[in-house]
Amino acid sequence: MTIEGDKIRALIEEYGRQKEYPEKSYIPKFCEDFDLNYTQWFSYTKEKQKPGIKIIYSLMNIFPNLNLNWLLKDEGQMFSSSDNYLKVLEPGAKYVKEVSNLDLMNKLEELHRDLKTVGVK
Repeated sequence: MTIEGDKIRALIEEYGRQKEYPEKSYIPKFCEDFDLNYTQWFSYTKEKQKPGIKIIYSLMNIFPNLNLNWLLKDEGQMFSSSDNYLKVLEPGAKYVKEVSNLDLMNKLEELHRDLKTVGVK
C-alpha cells in the first residue's frame, strides 16, 4: 500500500486552513510548526518520494483523528470522528504520563510474579 501525495497534501491544506495560514505557505508552515524537513514533505506531496511507516506514524501523531482507512485504502472520511473535526497535536506538545520510580518498581514486581507463575525464572 502506498500513500498518494494528494492525501498528504489534503491533510496539510486542512491544517493550514485551520491555522488560517496563507494558501501558498501551507507546506512550509506545517513543516516549521512540527520541525519537519520541508524538502522531504514537499517531495511526498508531489509523489517524488514514497512515504514510509515513519511518515505514517508522524501523521498519526500530528492528526490523532486521522482515519487510516482513508489514508491507506481510500475508504471513508479523512477524519474518524463523526463531525470530521480536525484535531491536531499542538506543535511542541507532548502527551506523556509521568511514572514514578515506585510505580515502575511495582509494575516490575508484578511482571516478575506473573513470569514465576508460568515457570519462567
